[in-house]
Amino acid sequence: MNPKNISHPIDLRPIPGYKGYEASADGRVWRRTATGRLVPVGRIPTGSRLVSVVGGERVAIEKLVARAFLPPEPGKPYVLFRDGNRYHTAARNLYRASLEEVRQRPAFRARLGDICHVEV
Repeated sequence: MNPKNISHPIDLRPIPGYKGYEASADGRVWRRTATGRLVPVGRIPTGSRLVSVVGGERVAIEKLVARAFLPPEPGKPYVLFRDGNRYHTAARNLYRASLEEVRQRPAFRARLGDICHVEV
């Protein structure tokens, strides 16, 4: 999907630390080509929440969206999902959390699948 073909404007922001990559508020990741064209970055074939960026690094989509949309908060290096759905990576569904907040989540006791650590 090309942002030029979408009828509504997309809120795209550069992703700090990932030159040439941008995240949209709806939770998608885009790469800007040398010609300035935006192309979507697909999830890796396993159907996970990971995307592969230049250099082969696999990064969680929520980490990239959080870096672009959530301001750093000292003492809150984790990103959690408001609705608990780890596939709902829209910026409005993400929030920064402290380790104490992470420990209070039911998912923390069961698994760490809906918790993402993002450097401040």
